[in-house]
Amino acid sequence: MRVRAFGTPAFAPGTLLAVLLLIGALLLTWQEPEAPGPQLDWQGSTRRGDVAAEDVLLLQFRPDGQLDFRATATHAYHDPAQRATFLYGLHLMRPQAQGPLTLQSRSGRVLDASRVVDLYQDVRIDMAPDYRALTQALRYDPAAGLVSTGLPVRLLRGDDWMTGVGLRLSIPERTAELMSQVRAYYAP
Repeated sequence: MRVRAFGTPAFAPGTLLAVLLLIGALLLTWQEPEAPGPQLDWQGSTRRGDVAAEDVLLLQFRPDGQLDFRATATHAYHDPAQRATFLYGLHLMRPQAQGPLTLQSRSGRVLDASRVVDLYQDVRIDMAPDYRALTQALRYDPAAGLVSTGLPVRLLRGDDWMTGVGLRLSIPERTAELMSQVRAYYAP
């Protein structure tokens, strides 16, 4: 090693070359962080479940061939171990003569055997003509035409509102029943 006049060591050309090679090796092996949600690995398999998709359209039909509901989601994956399809950014619409019933949530799942839909996180129900319900989780059974939850619910229509714990909404009968701790405000 050579020494300068002031006593500080000077870098040899070999040291500089070694540092540049080390930086080049680090840049070549740098990996980007993974994006959230289901991803495909190099062999084409999904990391969660057996099938994953983005911009999902799910149509479910009744035995008579009529559309039961139409669901869209930003992404989804199917998990055979849990026998369910998990959806994110869920928007479900059931056509009806009185106007559509829509259910929205951040996430949900459709059970394989029963086709029951569970919705989670910021669930919103819109019913014709101008009813709306808000809760954190609910279950929609398309075969029975029932929407239910055991959690706190807020029903809204214009300036009127009702709150309670637990909800049973019958789509064929067009009735909503709050189970307990009911409070209401009616603006005449």
